[in-house]
Amino acid sequence: FKNAISADVDQIVNAVKFMSQHHTGGLIVFPKTFDESLIEKKGVAIDAKISSELLLTIFFNKTPLHDGAVIIERGRIAYAGAILPLSQNNLNWKYGTRHRAALGMSELSSASVLVVSEESGDISVAEKGKFTKYDDIKKLRVKIEKILAK
Repeated sequence: FKNAISADVDQIVNAVKFMSQHHTGGLIVFPKTFDESLIEKKGVAIDAKISSELLLTIFFNKTPLHDGAVIIERGRIAYAGAILPLSQNNLNWKYGTRHRAALGMSELSSASVLVVSEESGDISVAEKGKFTKYDDIKKLRVKIEKILAK
């Protein structure tokens, strides 16, 4: 179980690091319990093993699913292209739709939502309506391990 989580964390961190360096936007939802009513559109069912290549392919900006969120459930990429509820809070102008979706999902559910900014390459995790920015990949790795272990 721990090795599987560690392998999944490696795949997610590798993809997120690449996306950050190349300013590729990304949105990954880690639901603790899945309340499907919160998601406006689940997107496309994928049900695939977590791999950095698949995550990078999904978020590549020339593909139809890149604008939506990926939902990771039970150690698998369950859905891609999901449309999340947007936060109604007045966010700083620098936050776009992807960040509003991450925050909105975290306000309405117990999910942790990882977001990579297309503009700045910044990596953040939204939980309980608040963002935590991760400049240090090692700290991000620890955070994702904690999220997946729950």
